[in-house]
Order: sequence, then C-alpha cells, then structure tokens
Amino acid sequence: MAIKRPEAPQLDAIFATVDKIHRAEKRLAALRQQVVQEARALAEIPDKRLRIEAGFYAYWFAPDVPATDIAIGSTGKPHPGKLLKLAGPVSVGVPCNRCGEDLPIRSRSHMKEVLEQARSGPSSLPRYRLVCIPCQNALQEEALNDRMAECDAWDARQRELAKLSYAEFLQTPEFEETRDLHLWWLADRTHALECETCNADTSLGMYHKSAGDEGGFSDTILLCTSCRDALVAGGKLAGPPCEGNLILPELLASFLEAVRAELSY
Repeated sequence: MAIKRPEAPQLDAIFATVDKIHRAEKRLAALRQQVVQEARALAEIPDKRLRIEAGFYAYWFAPDVPATDIAIGSTGKPHPGKLLKLAGPVSVGVPCNRCGEDLPIRSRSHMKEVLEQARSGPSSLPRYRLVCIPCQNALQEEALNDRMAECDAWDARQRELAKLSYAEFLQTPEFEETRDLHLWWLADRTHALECETCNADTSLGMYHKSAGDEGGFSDTILLCTSCRDALVAGGKLAGPPCEGNLILPELLASFLEAVRAELSY
C-alpha cells in the first residue's frame, strides 16, 4: 500500500530544507574536488623555491586540504616527508594560555584546532585551553597534586567525624547534606514527605540505621517519633536519638514546594 503524502505546510518546509541540505552537500563535494585540483596546481609555479614554500605554507595553514595533494603539487611525490624536511615546528602566533609563549605546532590536526580557536578570537579562549607541552605536563602534575590533597583532606575529615558523638555529628554540614539529599529523593519519588514506615506526616526526623567502621553514620530513614521509638527499642537504629534528628515542618514544606515547582516547570 502506497503512503500518501499529507498536505501540510510544515511537511513542505521539512522537505524544502532537506533539498537545501542535499544541494549544499553537492556543492561541498564539488568544492573539495576543486581544492584538490588547486593543491595539485602548485606544480605550475615555475620557481622551485617558491613552489616548496607555497606547499609548506598550504600544508600547515590549510589543514583541511589533503596532504598528499599538496605534496604532489609542490614536490611531485605523494608523501609530504620531502616537503617537510626543511621544516621544524611552526607557530601561528597563538600564545600558550599559561606561559604566553607561542604554541609550537607539531601536527596538522593540532594546527587545525589552533586555527579554529584563533579565528574565534582570544576572548573566547577559556583559561588554559591551549597550552604548550611543558605547561600541559605541569598542569597534569598540578591536577594530580590537587587530587591527592583533596583525598588527604577527605580522610582527615572522616577521622574528625569519627571522634564526634552522635549528637555532635547531627550538627555537621555532612549530616545536613545527607538529610537534604534524602528529603529531596523522597519528595521527588513520592511527592510527599511522610514516615517511611507508617506514612505519618507529623513529628518527623531523619535517623540512621547503621554506623560505619570509621564511626560515621549512614542509611538514613525518615521516621515519626512513634516508629523511631519502636526501632530504637528493637536495636535497629544507630546512635541515641536527640533533638538534632528532628526536622522543622518549615523545612519539609520547602522541599515539597521546590519539587512541585520543578514538576510544574
């Protein structure tokens, strides 16, 4: 059964744009073929020195043109090795974002990247996006040192938390972050904030079901005071409950409001 094309201006617009894409692709293919012929036309430069210099410049500053065609046009050989014998690293006048020295270019792919960045203007270059090899190595070492420092700081903080009493732990930013993440997860999943055991919505608090090996607390659960007391009596909660576990109704309401606002958006 043949599919009949519906009459709709939106559908006409889609196919009009598709036709433009096809025509643009044909023009692009023709341009690629044209630039190949132009690269090979370097052979028509009578002065050998000028021909080699032109080929060398095209090799680096026109990285979209196939290197083999540039080499054929300038040296008669398909491999650019002969063309590049006289050359070392080149510079396009784009400085390393870290040390300010001109970037040495060692490959056509690198040259293409740098040229694209240079065309967009210095103001669009993020800090340290284009760096020389020595600066790249230095930045990698700095990043490794920063990561090690972060790990050391995290370990030190865990040791500090392990020394705290449960009541003291409940006053830390770590507990507040864990509590808030749990509240957000519950509100997002159930669109309500209720006791996770009996669904009561008053006298709620955030409690812990276990204590880690280093003295930290995990496995948070939202409970009403009645369910809390029952779990404490059964030895199923870590740490003696205190005022720090309780959550103000205003905080619960703010989480629900934020989740509902996100859903309506």
